[in-house]
Amino acid sequence: MLENRKPRIGMLGIMHGLYDESQPEITAGQEAFARDVAHSLSAVAEIDFPRAAKSRADIEAIVRDFNDRGYDEGDFGTPERDFDENADEGVGHERPV
Repeated sequence: MLENRKPRIGMLGIMHGLYDESQPEITAGQEAFARDVAHSLSAVAEIDFPRAAKSRADIEAIVRDFNDRGYDEGDFGTPERDFDENADEGVGHERPV
């Protein structure tokens, strides 16, 4: 029997740590934006955004936590990765770099 529930998603937000030196306030603003996005989607999904990741160690720790909590598997594709050279043949689109 299929379980009828909202998908459980961990949102990984990545920021460059150099912003801490030049624009220390930017991280808080970006984290607030991510939380607003998560909240706006709460009717259709359970989204966890713990904090911005600023290093490889942060990324690994956050993803490990998502995996330990058993969040649903994600699609890590992007339009650039999913590009089909023949999809828009003749339309004038160039392959993304």
